[in-house]
Amino acid sequence: ELFNLADSKQLADQLVIWDDPSMCPGAIFKKFESLSFIHFWLSLEDNHKCYRIELTRYSLEFKIGNDGILRSKDFLGYNVASIPHLNDTLGGFSQYLVLSHVSANEENEEKVLVPCGSVVRCDNGTVNIVGSENCAAERPHAVYHIHHRFGELRATSVVDRLHMAALYAATSVANVPEPRAGMTGSEVAISLIRRCFLNRPLEACEYEALRNVSQFTDWAPALFLLC
Repeated sequence: ELFNLADSKQLADQLVIWDDPSMCPGAIFKKFESLSFIHFWLSLEDNHKCYRIELTRYSLEFKIGNDGILRSKDFLGYNVASIPHLNDTLGGFSQYLVLSHVSANEENEEKVLVPCGSVVRCDNGTVNIVGSENCAAERPHAVYHIHHRFGELRATSVVDRLHMAALYAATSVANVPEPRAGMTGSEVAISLIRRCFLNRPLEACEYEALRNVSQFTDWAPALFLLC
């Protein structure tokens, strides 16, 4: 058990400071946000103790009880997936959370939460998203839906689609198609950008996302032409 339920005198949420942050419940969030920016609260709900986990900069909140399940408080009915990564796409990138619905069906598609920011490719081949390190910064995040039949990640806004294009372009390996998409990352990025053609000027955030994509055109000259 995560808690000793013998002591039920707690009346208010208590902030918990961990001597070893890697041992705290919800340590999986460290791939999404620095543990130094995550707040862990010991609280009492329905006469049972649980932890509330706040990713304050992203305005995300989860809770975990004795069953060890990380439940989202922002997406009703969604938990952090038991397999918290995608094995067949975006190789080298792991800075995201996968949420699955408690009742799996076609209407309840899995969600992928990704921080917004500048996509960078490191010398060792890994891909990261860089953003403000200010503890008071408000960091937006993109929410992608995994199509229940085709398995592709789908965005609901132009800026999120361009952000996903940057991720696919950055993780692309020349002439090696991704198992999930059946195309290289650059080809997926090209397809995503074509879905972003508009009859209006790009907003500032959309323009920056498109510029980010243009940094990863080494494997695909056609991608450079689109940017």
